[in-house]
Amino acid sequence: MSKFVYLKANTLILYLFLGVMSQSCFDQCRKVDCNNSGYCYDGACICDKWYSGENCDLRFNRNYEGLFQSSMDLMARNEIDTIRFFAHQSIPNRVYTTGGLQIDFETDSTLIIPVQELIIDSMQFSIEGSGQFGLDFYEIEYGLSGEYDPLDSRTNIYNFSGTRVAE
Repeated sequence: MSKFVYLKANTLILYLFLGVMSQSCFDQCRKVDCNNSGYCYDGACICDKWYSGENCDLRFNRNYEGLFQSSMDLMARNEIDTIRFFAHQSIPNRVYTTGGLQIDFETDSTLIIPVQELIIDSMQFSIEGSGQFGLDFYEIEYGLSGEYDPLDSRTNIYNFSGTRVAE
């Protein structure tokens, strides 16, 4: 009987030891801190859309900041060589330009210009638009809100197709 009690006690200790060890060895997410709605799986962060990095702390839009160069036609009146894009600090899929134009990334290659007020030559316009982007280019167009049609270039009042300029 004493051998049985001794064996049972050792087995219990072994199970407790293995349970503690497996919890600490196999719970690889115990010390992983995933930010911005990311979650840990198998010791690594799985990031929410528009975030990346070891702890999901890098905003997607940071890759698309910079100076882009091209010629731009604004109702056939103005030519501008460059536009600077800035990453929005709290919305990870938004950039904006020096002139205040807000642009939202829809997918990893398409963008929309949501309806917004824009002042051009001291005149206020309600505009909306669309386009494409990549690490080294932007192609954007917009027209008057309610009249803009991405399939009809006659509704555009603004087009820009530019590539990144080394700074």
